Amino acid sequence: MIYVELEQRSEPWHNWRTKGITATEAVAISGHSEFMTPWRVWAEKTGRVLPVDLSGNPYVQYGIDHEDEARDIFMTKHTDVVMPTCGEADENRIFRASFDGLTSAGEPVEIKCPGDSTLEDVLAKGENSEAYRHYRWQVQWQMLVAGASQGWLVFFLGNGRIKEFLVKRDEAMISEMRVKCLEFWKKNILKDKAPEKIPERDIYVPKGDDLIAWGRAAADFRRIKEEINRLTELLEEPKQKLLALMGNFKNADFYGVSVCQYTQRGSIDYKKVLSKRGLLLTEDEIDNCRRDSNLVQKFNLSKSEFPTDFVPEANEEICEAIRTIQNDRNNLCW
Repeated sequence: MIYVELEQRSEPWHNWRTKGITATEAVAISGHSEFMTPWRVWAEKTGRVLPVDLSGNPYVQYGIDHEDEARDIFMTKHTDVVMPTCGEADENRIFRASFDGLTSAGEPVEIKCPGDSTLEDVLAKGENSEAYRHYRWQVQWQMLVAGASQGWLVFFLGNGRIKEFLVKRDEAMISEMRVKCLEFWKKNILKDKAPEKIPERDIYVPKGDDLIAWGRAAADFRRIKEEINRLTELLEEPKQKLLALMGNFKNADFYGVSVCQYTQRGSIDYKKVLSKRGLLLTEDEIDNCRRDSNLVQKFNLSKSEFPTDFVPEANEEICEAIRTIQNDRNNLCW
């Protein structure tokens, strides 16, 4: 393997990745990724779309924050030095990998710091878990690049613990990725030809005459939507008047408009939960990780001017009020 000295996640590292096929991309190109498709890999590599920005994803940030800790635990357990590095395969330099670590024997160590549900599945099912079966393809590509006969897939459990799997080299898996990636590079990258999209996963962009048809329909939609937004802003004043008239009441219904108010429990702040990884949280502790509750106010149209279930004949005051309103607004249609 040819070692490449680069700081991972730096701009030179990103540039280096565009000039070859990485482990994540190889898994996608060969059709074994749940996160990317061959078309998406092609579109990103040819500069047609930007890579997905995962900087705001708490799980991704959690993985970055705890990768060093997981690697240290692995090194301590195996009494070995494991260092992150980048490399290109001797057989073909477009085959590339960014290793979370390589052992002194040149074996790749891939570190994952997933969410609790994934970890529970890994601990319960081991090599039959979805995460293991997915990420083993990534480790196989790293073994191809490193020229290794085995590698390691490590899951960080939190609280100073890891779950590791020794992954043996599988020539059938490696051969499948090698063939498909070489074909992808020659046909799709060098000839700049887009792979077929997967309708269930790739984004639809119209072509030919459909571009005009879509554009016209989209223009109509935008015009109507903008008008709706303008009218929605105009609704704010009467809504505030209705709420002021309700006072402390939570529900109201009169003259074709019903109002309901209730307090919605705050959603869980998963960044706080992730910071407590490895701990068995009580209900109270989970509640402490919730965002502030908020007041929800719903306004709906009713079919009748009368409140729901009210009998007109038995509510003369309401009837008189309705007649007065209708006289004031004789151009209002119901």
